[in-house]
Amino acid sequence: MESRTKLRTLCETRWTSRADSLYTFKTAFPVVIHALEQLEDDVDQKAKQYLSAIMKFDFIISLVIAEHIMKSTVYLSVFLQGKECDLVEAMKECKVVVDVLRQERADESVWDELYQSAVDIGQPLNIQESMPRRVGRQCHRDNYPVDTPKQYWRVATYLPFIDHMIQELESRLLSPEDRFNGQYLLPRVVNNITQEQIVAIYETYEDDMNVSLDVFKAEILRWKMRWARMKSCADAFTPM
Repeated sequence: MESRTKLRTLCETRWTSRADSLYTFKTAFPVVIHALEQLEDDVDQKAKQYLSAIMKFDFIISLVIAEHIMKSTVYLSVFLQGKECDLVEAMKECKVVVDVLRQERADESVWDELYQSAVDIGQPLNIQESMPRRVGRQCHRDNYPVDTPKQYWRVATYLPFIDHMIQELESRLLSPEDRFNGQYLLPRVVNNITQEQIVAIYETYEDDMNVSLDVFKAEILRWKMRWARMKSCADAFTPM
């Protein structure tokens, strides 16, 4: 288990913890089953319920899919939670994650590998690949026109999860991207601001500012000079 000795507690706010928790659970799945079976022998009713819930192929394939997709967001999550987070750079990383997810969505070999991983996890435990039974009329879940479990779990779980993740990243992070350009007005970076960035900031916040673009440019220049003077004074009084 690569030095992991216990399951990780799921944190509701840190996505990196979610990915790591899922990976540890997937890796330790046979150990978890064995532990629950021992507890069930000791007449532990909760253990019996947990065992019944996870000794199913739909649980295993969902675990494999969730762990793989969440893993793609780990670096972005670390970036966003860093103390020196640059939101503009974070948006660039977010676009990379979205591109990766879209590429994997179109690459059937990725799904082949994930599905085989779920099958390999279940085989030693006699958990065979399966899918819900199709009926003539279904009220609580969709009937998909597929013939095999592999096709079913791709269209029922894998593709919807990827699409949902892409949609969430775009709506939560990428849609307000232009507003993050305001970060270039911070004192520590304002001296590096470009004319293109100034125009982008003005166009984003134009409705909130009762000034022209020329006045806005002049104000930024004034603050660049002001912060440069303050920095020079601070450096002059800094002991060697």
